[in-house]
Amino acid sequence: MTSPALELSGFGVTGPGPSDVIDSVTATVNAWTSDLGTGPLAYELHDGKTGVLIGTQQAGGPPSGNSFHYDTVTFQAPSQLPSWAQLYWLALWIYADQGAAPSGAVVSVDYASLQVAYEPSGIPFAAPATSLAAAAGTAPDANGPSGRIFVDITLAVGPTLSRAQAVVAAATQGDGTTAGLVVSDRGA
Repeated sequence: MTSPALELSGFGVTGPGPSDVIDSVTATVNAWTSDLGTGPLAYELHDGKTGVLIGTQQAGGPPSGNSFHYDTVTFQAPSQLPSWAQLYWLALWIYADQGAAPSGAVVSVDYASLQVAYEPSGIPFAAPATSLAAAAGTAPDANGPSGRIFVDITLAVGPTLSRAQAVVAAATQGDGTTAGLVVSDRGA
C-alpha cells in the first residue's frame, strides 16, 4: 500500500535565469523508517501553481532506520526537468510504500531540499517588460514644480525579483523634443 503524497513546497528556487540551461534537479531528503521492510520512498516534481507532474516518478534508495539518513534522487534531462518559469514554485511530492513491513510501520521525513544544477548562458537576467507603455504627460499644474512632468509607474514584484525595477529608455515631450534629465525613484 502506498501513502498519500507528502506535498512539500516553498523552495523558491531563484538562481538560474530564463536563458540558462537546467541540467538537473536533486532532491535531498532526511528520511527514515521504523521497519526496514518498507519500500523505498518515491519522489515526484510538480508545478506548485498548477499541480502538474513534471516528468515521471523517481525511486529513492533503500530504506534506513537511522534518523541521520539522507535519501537523494536526481531528476535529469531530457524529460524530468522543470522549465525556468516553474522553478520558483517547484514542489516535491514524497510517497511511502508499505512494502513487506507490518501494518503500523512509520516512515518519517524531517528535512528536504532541492538543488538545481544549470549552465549559465552568460546573459544577465532582467525582468522583461510585459508591454511597451507610453505615459502621456501634460504641463504641470500650478501646484507642481515648474517645468517638470511626473509619471508614476507601478510594477509588480515577480518570483525572481525582490523589488520592482524599471528603466526609462527615452522620454519625449508633447512637442516632440527630447526631454531633459530623467530622474527615477525606486520604492521598496
